[in-house]
Amino acid sequence: MDLIYVSLIVFAITLTITKADILRSKREFVTKRYEASKLNGRPSFVHTWFYKTMVCSMCSGFWISIPIGCAYHNNQYGYLGSVLIVYGLNWLWHCLEDTLFYTGRLAKNKLENMDRD
Repeated sequence: MDLIYVSLIVFAITLTITKADILRSKREFVTKRYEASKLNGRPSFVHTWFYKTMVCSMCSGFWISIPIGCAYHNNQYGYLGSVLIVYGLNWLWHCLEDTLFYTGRLAKNKLENMDRD
């Protein structure tokens, strides 16, 4: 049960980094720097890593799961098992969040189209 709580902590941090308005300007800055680095050829590892970490929920969730999963590991599963469980649950939370978000957006668009008719 502790790993579920830890996965929710990782989910909250990942959601804040990748989608929250409070870090939108940072994500836009990293995206602009990444796009600018692509103009001179292949982007460097640093540009790619920061871009993927700030934009991709899966990538960010992995890197956040490592320290938090190790810090709050369950002795039954060990370090690696705890990190993998936390990362997997975090990804399931993000899939659920995306499904609910896009279902809500679809329902809102259908209601707006019904109001116009």
